Amino acid sequence: MKEQIEARQLATGDTVYFPRGGAKKAGRIVASNWLSVSFQFDGKLKTFQASDLLTVERADRRPEAEAGEVERLDTVTNRVSLLHPASLANFSDIRDALCTSNCAPPSTIAMHELQRRGATLFTPKAVYRMPAGAAANMFEYRRAA
Repeated sequence: MKEQIEARQLATGDTVYFPRGGAKKAGRIVASNWLSVSFQFDGKLKTFQASDLLTVERADRRPEAEAGEVERLDTVTNRVSLLHPASLANFSDIRDALCTSNCAPPSTIAMHELQRRGATLFTPKAVYRMPAGAAANMFEYRRAA
């Protein structure tokens, strides 16, 4: 059933009806902050203002994470989106939660450790579940022969 929702309520698996592009299924979420949200549609990035109204058919079931993907549960809408570990730094709530004393962004090494060990990160906006080994797709370690 089609309905109008704000872009900030969009989740992985929803079908969005574009005026000129037809219907497309939302893939991974790529970035989110108070101003905008970005999703992949058929491999192409589409950014919306958070308050944009979209005509959407909500996904019937929760998306299933593939190996190496991170689940993001929105605490307001109680909906799940999937993202690639490399895009974690694009989320303002993650940056705020892991902000150091001088507010430097989280280091790549710190993010890698969270993903390697597996972690659940609770922020005011969302809960991020990173299964152990999620970083395998993000970093490749190669030993000199």
